[in-house]
Amino acid sequence: MIASRQLAQRISAVLAVFGVFLLSLAAPAFALGEDMIAEEKRIRPDPVLMAEMKIIRDLTLDIHSLVTHRRLSPAAGRSFQDKIKGALGRIQAGTTLIGEPRDSLTAMVQDISAGAAAIAGKDPSTEPIDGIVLIDDALARYGTLFDDPEWEPLR
Repeated sequence: MIASRQLAQRISAVLAVFGVFLLSLAAPAFALGEDMIAEEKRIRPDPVLMAEMKIIRDLTLDIHSLVTHRRLSPAAGRSFQDKIKGALGRIQAGTTLIGEPRDSLTAMVQDISAGAAAIAGKDPSTEPIDGIVLIDDALARYGTLFDDPEWEPLR
């Protein structure tokens, strides 16, 4: 009786270890499944949005260090804002997104616009560095929400 109890305990221990081993193998598959689901929920941007977001990204990249090191001239800040306004206007006029994707885009456009205004010095209550942070966050959201195969994050 004692030998069979010990045998049963040993079998239970082996099965427990084997179960943990199987779960450790399955965990990456579950994580991959979550990534695949997240990937499927990403929005396919239209060509206008892709082109203009690349322009916004490149403009932001060009002035990023000037803003963070506080060396951006007021004239350069205003020029940046004008170029950003143009790109945002082309997005709003030319995008074919509707519904929830359009709502997500509108929120990003508002943040980019507010960030550009801060960089240009239009709002004395915000610093240009606050504006670059707003734009950085909006560009990061674009990369997360939209399935743009040509998108490159700022960093």
